[in-house]
Amino acid sequence: MNTEKKEEAVTSGNFNISENKTTPDITSELTTILLQAWQPAEPGMPGVELKTSMDLLEEMAAIADVEKREIAVAMKQAGFKIAYIDGGFYWVMKKK
Repeated sequence: MNTEKKEEAVTSGNFNISENKTTPDITSELTTILLQAWQPAEPGMPGVELKTSMDLLEEMAAIADVEKREIAVAMKQAGFKIAYIDGGFYWVMKKK
């Protein structure tokens, strides 16, 4: 029995997504992808955008099937904060 892991790497932009026989850590991949376009910000800073997890889920749908939970974990790992504004919860972020 061959115990070597077969690995195929798909390169896009400045990051690699690897497909192994073991499941890759999707939250780490999402964190890397999100940080390419966004940076954490504070409410009231110039250029701040507010996005819900659903907004981000729709953006990520072009790349992979992800869940809101995975988006939330990746955002927290990347240092993004949540703000409660006008009756809703939003991620506070700024385009790079």
